[in-house]
Amino acid sequence: MKNILALTLVAMAFFSGCIIPGFESADAMQNQDAMDKKDAMQDGSINAPAGNGDAMDSDATGKGDSMEGEAMAKNEYKRYSKAQFDATIAQGRPIMLEFYADWCPNCAQQKPVNEEAFAGGKMPQNSVGFFVHYKDTSENDEDRDAARMHGITYQHTRIFIDAQGNTVSKKTGYSSEEQLVAEMNKAAGI
Repeated sequence: MKNILALTLVAMAFFSGCIIPGFESADAMQNQDAMDKKDAMQDGSINAPAGNGDAMDSDATGKGDSMEGEAMAKNEYKRYSKAQFDATIAQGRPIMLEFYADWCPNCAQQKPVNEEAFAGGKMPQNSVGFFVHYKDTSENDEDRDAARMHGITYQHTRIFIDAQGNTVSKKTGYSSEEQLVAEMNKAAGI
């Protein structure tokens, strides 16, 4: 009976698209190493050369650098920190929080879609996306606090927050770029 229960749990994890940490293939581990380096470059722990062609180098809004003489914040997708999250709320910017596990293949599939959505110029101006590590090797106390605050129980869950800090929607699973833009438009009041 115990064997049947264990087999059922393993099958459920497999069919939900998530694997057990430590059992990744060599290709998955290489892909994760590349993602970790890109994450480190985005959060500033590795200095990228200026103008490396990364989508994070350009104005993702595609609408110029200023508005009525003031510097305009660009769309961003970056590693979560409580301080940056609070500053973004104070600035009245719409936010997407992506709860991400580095061992989850669904999360790895979603990440480039999120990055392209924020870099592609379709998001509402001044939108910010944060990826929050959840139940993985990079998770820290701020990540755990964010997950508790938003009632997260599953990786690859995303929360859309309006400019006043109110949760507009909560989605789990894969979202296309178009779906992300539509949810951010709701968060921006468009």
